[in-house]
Amino acid sequence: MDASVPALVLRMEHHGALGVMRSLGRLGVRVYGLDADDGALALRSRYCHGGFAWDLDIRPVHTSVDFLLAAACHIGGRPLLLATNDETALFVAKHQSQLEPAFVFANNPLQLVQALYNKRKMHFLARQFDIPTAATCFPRSRSEVLEFAGTACFPVMLKAADNIVVARRTGKKMVIARTPEDLLAHYDAMEDPSNPTMMLQEYIPGGDDSVWMFNGYFNERSECLFGVTGKKIHQTPIYTGMTALGICLPNPTVRDQTEKLVKATGYKGILDIGYRYDFRDGSYKLLDANPRLGATFRLFVGTGEMDVVRAAYLDLTGQPVPASDIRPGRKWLLEDADLVSSRDYFRDRALTAREWIAAYGGIQEGAWFARDDLRPFLCMCARFGSRLVRHAARRIGPPIPPSPKRAAAKAGECHAAESGRQRAEVDYYFQSSAAYWEEIYHSQRLRPLTYQQRRDVALRWIAAVGLPASARVLDVGCGAGVLAAALATAGYAVDAIDTAPAMIEIARRRAACSEVAARLTVAAGDAHALPFSDGCFDVVTALGVLPWLYSEAVAISEMQRVLKPGGYILVATDNESRLDRLLDPISTPPLAPLRRMVKAILPGARTPQSPCGFAAKRHRPAEIDRLLSRHGLAKIRSKTVGFWPFTFCDREIFSDSISVRLDCFLRALAERNFPGLRMTGAQYMALAQKPDRERNAG
Repeated sequence: MDASVPALVLRMEHHGALGVMRSLGRLGVRVYGLDADDGALALRSRYCHGGFAWDLDIRPVHTSVDFLLAAACHIGGRPLLLATNDETALFVAKHQSQLEPAFVFANNPLQLVQALYNKRKMHFLARQFDIPTAATCFPRSRSEVLEFAGTACFPVMLKAADNIVVARRTGKKMVIARTPEDLLAHYDAMEDPSNPTMMLQEYIPGGDDSVWMFNGYFNERSECLFGVTGKKIHQTPIYTGMTALGICLPNPTVRDQTEKLVKATGYKGILDIGYRYDFRDGSYKLLDANPRLGATFRLFVGTGEMDVVRAAYLDLTGQPVPASDIRPGRKWLLEDADLVSSRDYFRDRALTAREWIAAYGGIQEGAWFARDDLRPFLCMCARFGSRLVRHAARRIGPPIPPSPKRAAAKAGECHAAESGRQRAEVDYYFQSSAAYWEEIYHSQRLRPLTYQQRRDVALRWIAAVGLPASARVLDVGCGAGVLAAALATAGYAVDAIDTAPAMIEIARRRAACSEVAARLTVAAGDAHALPFSDGCFDVVTALGVLPWLYSEAVAISEMQRVLKPGGYILVATDNESRLDRLLDPISTPPLAPLRRMVKAILPGARTPQSPCGFAAKRHRPAEIDRLLSRHGLAKIRSKTVGFWPFTFCDREIFSDSISVRLDCFLRALAERNFPGLRMTGAQYMALAQKPDRERNAG
């Protein structure tokens, strides 16, 4: 075969991308990868010719298209473009007219890709062409879910019609609800009432092995050039997730139904589709269709080592695709995920030791392990082992009270701080911890006391600048509205914004119950795009907001825009150079080379983090000062407040009461400018002014 055409794989964070590297690389094809994380395991394959660091989730669309075009030019030879998840498949479909001159890929109408991706649209598409599907309803409100729960036969499936939106917001795509109360709880947690996207589907009884799959490639005439059927043995997560252990077995019904659907719709390219066998009526009911490469595609390898990636490469480069038959009994294993799933099956009494051992018999390929490409497998083992060690350490050692600024609830898999998922995770965290933030200004524990000190300093600084009685103030990220209410009490007209609905509701209740309701307005708003005109505020405050933003520079630029000439901006952020971090060996800068050496020896090793997958950012004081200066803001004053609990290897040394007394002592020394204390508090605060050019000219 002619292997001169290179390939570019979009998104490298999972085993499917590694499978592409190996499948095409073993044929001599130059394979490249693109991902936001330059440490993605698939990029460590010996078959990877190079990687491009770029995050398609957060970058502006036009710059992402330009970057891909530049990458194609760098690679040369009009490379084959392969999407490995829903986001990248939709991206390619939306911008295919711009990408087609530089890349080779199957060209499908955007409406068709969206119809197959979206479960609601796919359901009606299947019914249109007489493909069996599970009974489904699409509630538009909570009251309709209540009505459904009153007559439904449980358990039922609660699914997201739009996986991308719901997974980013909640970290889940589907759940099994076993009772009406369970259904309502999951619905409340997963649904966005302003944009309903959840669907209710009958639960088809049967084990994981009742889930059948078809993996195939279809040419320009929607003819299947290669296709293999198989079924799941284990799933991850159990009962509702992707394949952890699968087996190839012939199923003419599944194949015929898939080919019928593809021919009717005119789809072209790689298709990964799932069905569930319903023994009640003997039908195979369509569950979902992925108009892209599936992560499990290396399960479906036919004779001659043919798979969908090789079939696509050959066909799209104008070469014949040789005939290939199914290899019945071929098994494929996702090593790390199946270990976790097997544990969960054991706990659920759905798997015995004998069944587990028998299921592993005859495995012919692993997702990570390959004798000719060991490095990704070793790196995966190191990461998996480090997670086990950290989990064991948390169970053995005393529990650590999570820092509110770092304990963002895990709303989904997050692989980068600057990602489209960040806002969903942040909003989910503040939604779930709203009660904590409402009570924080009444608590006498150390961290709440620090936030109270921060508020008091902010009020003193604003009072000291001598604002007119008619001054207008914007509080960005108002949270529970405590600072906004205090500013309104001082006589200012205050606009307060936040992104979390629960926090907005608390702030509105606070405003309604106070005597300053006429001077305080609370609304939804994003710091990256403030819904106000230029130059309309005398003061803009943003206390504790910068750590949660994907772009601090954009937010500061927006705050500067809405500020009047001569107006003031007050920001506060978590201090990267705070004293407890400087003294802890696991975070102190002098030991950074040693930590890097440990990571080099144990790829994937990480310093202990919060139990969730997302941690708020921290900033050095000089970093904030430079950020303000770059946006034309002149710093007037700054300081740090609070000294958080001292730790050793991320574990607190003293009780909270002792830490409170120690904080008082250290703050007193810092006020006297004791060496090493003035700028090592937990929170860094800075007050800056926007230049008034007319006044300066006069």
